[in-house]
Amino acid sequence: MDHTKATQSIPDTVLNEVTTLQSFLREYANLPEKTSSAIYANLEGTKLGRKGSISIISLFVPSLGRVYHVDLISLGDAVLSTEPASGTSLKTILESPTIKKMFFDVRNDSDALFAHHQISLRGVVDIQLMELAARTYSRRYLTSLAKCVEGDDDVAPATKEHWRSVAQMFDLRRRSEQLSGRHILNSRPIDPLVLEFSKLRVVLLPHLWRVYSDKLRADNKHFWRAKITVETENRAKIARSARYDGDSKDNALGPWNWYGEALEDAIWTWNDALLDDIRTGDAETWPEYESVLFSKSEADSLSFCNGGC
Repeated sequence: MDHTKATQSIPDTVLNEVTTLQSFLREYANLPEKTSSAIYANLEGTKLGRKGSISIISLFVPSLGRVYHVDLISLGDAVLSTEPASGTSLKTILESPTIKKMFFDVRNDSDALFAHHQISLRGVVDIQLMELAARTYSRRYLTSLAKCVEGDDDVAPATKEHWRSVAQMFDLRRRSEQLSGRHILNSRPIDPLVLEFSKLRVVLLPHLWRVYSDKLRADNKHFWRAKITVETENRAKIARSARYDGDSKDNALGPWNWYGEALEDAIWTWNDALLDDIRTGDAETWPEYESVLFSKSEADSLSFCNGGC
């Protein structure tokens, strides 16, 4: 069965007025806790990071069945702190440690949000790190979102072709407009191509999250679940630091202690710490790292494209 329609038919809404943003925030605030409030997020901007700007924040909330594009150019910088009577703002959502925000490579997103809006991301799960941890081969180099989609057998060929076509058209427009000093991301009203590109960056994330979660749920993956939780937090923090360079070639590498001799040392250290906690009776505190994964039943309710996309 071709599930392309399941992906492309997901509606999206542009939030470019304070009233529409507040309406979304009220609707979101009324959702139950945990899985139903999970968000799949992506930022787009010119030179995304401290040296550039944020144009659009795309949020896919599966339980609401819709992608929301927050138009920062139309709304202005102060909008991230805007809140309705519910007391929920985009800032409180992004900084909440209890609301799960799934990003694919959170580093430049974290850099941009902190540099331009003083927002410190918390409660993040980095799906790029989940893919890296779920591997059975070298973890030295990271994989791009495009390669994850292209390499997934459960994503229908038509979906991959649509993904590829939109990405190519977007890249061509972006390159041509940059030569003239313009940028497709900053044109208003938002170009339909930008909306489709931004939507595709988030609507397949639940499927990828489910694929890697299933692989990481095995008992022998405890170490890697712990590493994902710790490293995601490290990524977000490092991206906010003065030394972070979003353009560094080293950003293509996995965490330094996820491969080679450093990985062997990390595994020994982790095992020793776990054994010590078992001896002292503190082992029950270790399930804290399980927060990166939900139970299987919760995963079923979250992933909108079970069995294929």
